[in-house]
Amino acid sequence: MLAAPIPADETQRLRALQQMQLLDTPADERVEIITQLASRLFDLPIVLVALADQDRMWFKSCRGFKMTEVPRDISICSHVIVQDDVFVIENCLSDARFHDNPEVAFDPHIRFYAGVHLKAPSGHCIGTLCIIDTVPRSFSSDDRVLLRDLARLAQHQLHYIALATTDELTQIPNRRGFLQLAGQALAATNRMGRPSVLLLINLNDFRMIIENFDHDAADSALAHFAHYLTLSCRESDAVGRIDGDQFCVLMANSDAEGARALVKRLVGQVAQLNSSGLVPMSLRFSIGLVVTNPAQDKDLEALLIRANAQLQENRRRQRH
Repeated sequence: MLAAPIPADETQRLRALQQMQLLDTPADERVEIITQLASRLFDLPIVLVALADQDRMWFKSCRGFKMTEVPRDISICSHVIVQDDVFVIENCLSDARFHDNPEVAFDPHIRFYAGVHLKAPSGHCIGTLCIIDTVPRSFSSDDRVLLRDLARLAQHQLHYIALATTDELTQIPNRRGFLQLAGQALAATNRMGRPSVLLLINLNDFRMIIENFDHDAADSALAHFAHYLTLSCRESDAVGRIDGDQFCVLMANSDAEGARALVKRLVGQVAQLNSSGLVPMSLRFSIGLVVTNPAQDKDLEALLIRANAQLQENRRRQRH
């Protein structure tokens, strides 16, 4: 069996996928319609919209297939994300690369496969739209054009879905997106019996930028702060803008020491930002921090309330 190569931009590709907040989300009618349409147009039993996570292909839409995900290392879809055009195998049994692939040798007994990559707004490939048959078949140039058109439509729908969880100004998750991503991370870490850290970050006296400058300057400052906050975090941390001048970070599988290291990095990054000339006045911030108990702390909204109480107390201490 030929294993698919790892894309050269794998780290950036995975980050783009995570930022879109699509993994492990419920079925969406906007995508389901496309897989149903592809099944009818090509008269094929199986159509998938597959997203390429680190070690699995997860199906945002799955028509005619029993599973919701498969290991990435055996999935034929994993070969599509490194292709620039339609990837077609007219008969998998006669193809030396795939005749012994588990998806070919066993259920679902794939014989014909055609797939097109799907890209994030950043241009990184995040998955595929693929059509599958259990018997060999030919695939014409017109068929390729039609599959490309359907893939573009699926890609646009995924972008629209992602926009509902992305803050347009900072391009990081909004409150809804953060709660979704951080909630999944918290639940996974709790199952392992390991603590997490929730940090609520508030920009102090931010209204002064609006009062002394203008809204464009304020928007620019927020966007730059979000960028430097992201640079301070680990790749596995969930970061979001949950209110006007409030940001939040969930550090899954971390503790107070890890949080202190992040805050130290953030202090350095913000000092660099303040001296860069990118913001009209120096930015200052306050933090509320909660270290979770994996046996008890399962409600993210309750953790935010606790973090906000500590944040307000820290702000009072700073004023005095």
